[in-house]
Parts: sequence; structure tokens; C-alpha cells
Amino acid sequence: MRNLNLTSKEDSLEITEPSMLIRINELFRDDMSAEELYNATRSSWRVSLNRANNVEYALSVYKGIVREVYLITAWQEADPTAHEKNNGRFEFIGNIAEDTVRNKYKLKSVKHYFKKGNMAPFMYINS
Repeated sequence: MRNLNLTSKEDSLEITEPSMLIRINELFRDDMSAEELYNATRSSWRVSLNRANNVEYALSVYKGIVREVYLITAWQEADPTAHEKNNGRFEFIGNIAEDTVRNKYKLKSVKHYFKKGNMAPFMYINS
């Protein structure tokens, strides 16, 4: 058997837009509806609004793979009455990104952006 020395495509994927990688490992299910995936991704995060307002896209990530890409239109305070952990947290309002951006990232690996041991639930890219 030949030993092929292939370069991993996941190492070459570069996110070029101001984005936020949001890990939803604990909430993701294969049978989630589009609305359930959106709600799991958008809320509720302890972000710096100054920094979050510079982000254009939210990439929903499960086990290092982008499951969906959203164009962020605004940030708002998460409803603290919905759950006590929401106090001081924010959520974005958005829509599924335009096809050119969505197709660039959806179902692609972003594992290389997360250093070993990094357990942060989200990460800013280019913001």
C-alpha cells in the first residue's frame, strides 16, 4: 500500500470575513430543524458588544464542522426571564447567509482554529 502524503484541506480553509465560530456541541442533534439550529447558535453568549458588533457572520460549529452560516443583523440582550443564566448575555438576530458565503464554509472543518485544550464556546475571527 502506498503512503500518500496529502495536505489536509481543513488546514487550508481560511475564514476571510469578520466572523464568530460558535460551538454548539452540547445542543446539536442530527434531526434539528433549521429553527432549532438557529436558536441554539444565536443565544445566549457573554460577548463584548463592541467586538460582537464588528462581526458579520456566525458559524454554527459541531465537533469542528460548520453546520450553518448566519448573517448577523443585530445583537440584543438575551431574555433574562427565559433562563437565569441569560443575565448579562446577548444573542444575535440574523438570517442564513448568502449562498456565496454559506457554500464557502458549510460542512467544512474549522478544527484548526481551535488550539488543543481551548474550551471556549465561541471565537472571533477577523474582528
